[in-house]
Amino acid sequence: MATTGATGGEIATSRRGVRPAGRRLTTETKQAIKTTEFWAMVGLVVAILISAALIKGGDNGTDEFIARQAWLYVSILGAGYFISRGLAKSGSREPYTDEPGDSTPSGRQTMVNDTLAQSARAAHDWGLASWLGGTMYGQFALNPAVAKIDDKRERGKVVNAAWTGYNLINAISLGSVAVGWFASRLTETRPDRLTAEERKLAVAKDGLTLAALGTGIASAVHGARLAREAPEGAVPIERGTKPTVETPPDAARAQRSLAGLSILNIASGVGLVVVNALLAQREHSRPPLRRALLRRS
Repeated sequence: MATTGATGGEIATSRRGVRPAGRRLTTETKQAIKTTEFWAMVGLVVAILISAALIKGGDNGTDEFIARQAWLYVSILGAGYFISRGLAKSGSREPYTDEPGDSTPSGRQTMVNDTLAQSARAAHDWGLASWLGGTMYGQFALNPAVAKIDDKRERGKVVNAAWTGYNLINAISLGSVAVGWFASRLTETRPDRLTAEERKLAVAKDGLTLAALGTGIASAVHGARLAREAPEGAVPIERGTKPTVETPPDAARAQRSLAGLSILNIASGVGLVVVNALLAQREHSRPPLRRALLRRS
């Protein structure tokens, strides 16, 4: 026998000796934080604001991407997202089952969308490879190599032009790592879905990701300050992160800060690769059924 509940779903009535059946309920639509659109918007907002902070580009040192333009683009992006959410919520329903004895809020038992999970993981791994590879190349190849250029001002011009060109890619890469990981912390890598060892690794990855973001943003800020010390970034330097006696004091301080930040940024990236490998190995060591059950959110 079944009755109809207030939500429009059916509530099955159990008999003695039979496990109570779950209630079939509905919500308005999928939670925003579990959609690719939400995290794409967050990533784009971060990229726009970082780009506005870093891009100058005018021949006379003028700011080609001012704050007013950046916030206009953020507002347009936000308005588009709100409209899309309104259309998605209009008349849509997401079913879930309220199981007896379930400890999750409202008994929610939906599976993480495969496409969403795979997209977030792919973006995370691409971002990690792009950011770490580019930063290591710059630190260990580009920065020392400019010492081969005779004109010390030309060295600064080349280094600053190279890093300015890479800054946007670097920002998007770092953003992808952060968004991909912290989105998974709300679903598949929540503490209650992990073993004790995995929880320790996840906390370590939280710290490494925050360290990567902090040192990456700080490096971008110091790099932008260095480039503004001379027209077209032509600051006299010894190497990419080593000043010469002719380097202006502010530029020399920026270079010394960049030297330390670059090492910390690379170290956090290497740490993330190691933690990723350990988490992946533990995941593959689980029986297939256990992996499937823990993917429930």
